[in-house]
Formats: sequence, structure tokens, C-alpha cells
Amino acid sequence: MKRIFLAEDDEDDTELLMEAILNLIPADFVCSINGYELLEKLKDETPPIPDILFLDLNMPMKTGYDCLKIIKANPKYKNIQVVIFTTSKDLFDIKRTYDAGADYFISKPSSLKGYEAVLKKLFEFNPDIKTLKEQFVIN
Repeated sequence: MKRIFLAEDDEDDTELLMEAILNLIPADFVCSINGYELLEKLKDETPPIPDILFLDLNMPMKTGYDCLKIIKANPKYKNIQVVIFTTSKDLFDIKRTYDAGADYFISKPSSLKGYEAVLKKLFEFNPDIKTLKEQFVIN
């Protein structure tokens, strides 16, 4: 079973993402509604470190980009597979998150079927192999 952290301030997006993931793989979730809450949950030793972290860029209190930089700078967390999951399709956001160490970048689809399609592609990649730049954006 995959341990998945979701950092997303939109409840509908959280529910869609969780449903799509559970339609594909067994998973256990820890959800945060902002970047500050995410970082606090990562510090907590009770839940184990996640296998995958889905990180929205546009969150209150601390942006996803700020969280990404903090996570990848910490040796304890730097090996967490971080998937940027955002409404953005901006090339600037893609480049800066890649440069900051994110593993994948997904622009949020508009339907459950769309979520399942991109997640199926994501789960086919080997998490132990560094993402090639050509594979960074999944759509």
C-alpha cells in the first residue's frame, strides 16, 4: 500500500485525486490544506514519510514551490517522490519546479477519467529512477 501525502487547498480537487488514485492502487492518505500544515505533518514522526507527495503550487500560508524547496533541501525528505499537481501550465512553473527537484509535473485534468489517465502514466514509472526531463510533464 502506498503512503500518499496530498497538499491541496481545494476540497473538490482533493476528493477527485483520492478517488482516482484508489481506482488504480491501494493507498493511505494524509491530507493538508496549505503548505504550512504539510510541513508540520512531515515533521511529525507518527505518520511515516510518504512514498509520494502530491503538491499544489497555489496554496495559502506557504506555496507549493516554497514547500518543494524546503523538502528537497532536507536530507530526511529529499528522496520523497514529489509530484506537482496544479492548474498551471506555465513554462516558468514547469522549469522552476524541475530545477527545484520535483519528480513530475501534472496540470490538473477536468474529469475523473482525466485524473485516472495521468495517474496511470505516473504509476508506470519506476520511482527509484531519476525522472528524465522529457518525462517530467505528464499529460
